[in-house]
Amino acid sequence: MAYINSTDVQNAAGGEANLRGIADPARLGTPDADLLAAAIAEADAWVNAELSKVVATPMDPVPDLVKACSANEAVYILKRNAGLADTDDRDDHDERRELLRAIAIGETTTGDDNTPEESALLVDKYSDRSSDLNVSRTKLDGFA
Repeated sequence: MAYINSTDVQNAAGGEANLRGIADPARLGTPDADLLAAAIAEADAWVNAELSKVVATPMDPVPDLVKACSANEAVYILKRNAGLADTDDRDDHDERRELLRAIAIGETTTGDDNTPEESALLVDKYSDRSSDLNVSRTKLDGFA
């Protein structure tokens, strides 16, 4: 299951013209579908590799933050493969890696409330203690 689609990558690239600039090596006027699919698959695999230590992957539903990381990473992959990635792109890639690692070690979250619901199988066994069961050190002296 892919986290993103070509529209997400187009939006992350800054529009159709920008996407054509990095994903249309033959200059046919449209992004190469195979190139785009490969970048999406690589970006999703990269996100999964970073998060799989603590989160079941692939994630479903996919948090918006994970979609954004994957889409921006796909753009970076396309730029890198086209030889157009610069130091700003590399810095953004490193920031995404740090963010995903922070999620993986619990320093931050994806922003979605993915706390599981409390199970109906759990029963609270706590009850108030009877007042006639007074326990003290002296009463327990000799029990060891």
